[in-house]
Amino acid sequence: MIIRGSELIGLEIKNKNNQYLGYSVQDIIYARKGYYVAGLLLKCDLLKKENLKKCKVICFNKIIDLDNAIITQNDKSIMTLEQRPDLKEMVEKPIKLMDFEIYTHDKELVGVVKDTLINKNNGRITALLLSQGLFTDLFEGYSLLSLENNENDTNCVSKDKIIISGKYMDSIHNCGGGLKNIFSIDRDN
Repeated sequence: MIIRGSELIGLEIKNKNNQYLGYSVQDIIYARKGYYVAGLLLKCDLLKKENLKKCKVICFNKIIDLDNAIITQNDKSIMTLEQRPDLKEMVEKPIKLMDFEIYTHDKELVGVVKDTLINKNNGRITALLLSQGLFTDLFEGYSLLSLENNENDTNCVSKDKIIISGKYMDSIHNCGGGLKNIFSIDRDN
């Protein structure tokens, strides 16, 4: 079961009895290494303004289910950043994968990250949804860079880009969208 990272933003947090706990997802907390979601930054829907000290988080491993809402065992799964210093550091110095540029070691631009595909069961990022340029996106749609078979490969994640090895290039697949699909255009004919 896969969900887009962008679909998590705004989801309500509920307990296993389907009772709304007053929080919704504000942002995704990506781990610095290993391509997975460490937790979710929450906003209290009852407050107009929150500061970082009062922010709440939930670890991804405390999520029981996520479809139309995020279901957790109980409200004790929701913690402050002070209770989770590991997540606090990730919130203060976040990795924002959206709009990261992907390059090969040869400094060739592969694409720009537009979304993540996340395994609902374990929080692993299984793929990155890439834009390869306006005209390519219009004609062929976005592409997927699969991370599933490349977990042990070492990549460099910096402030605003990811550098991948050449073997990742074989993991890029077209999603089948765009004008090519709509009008059944085949480039080879």
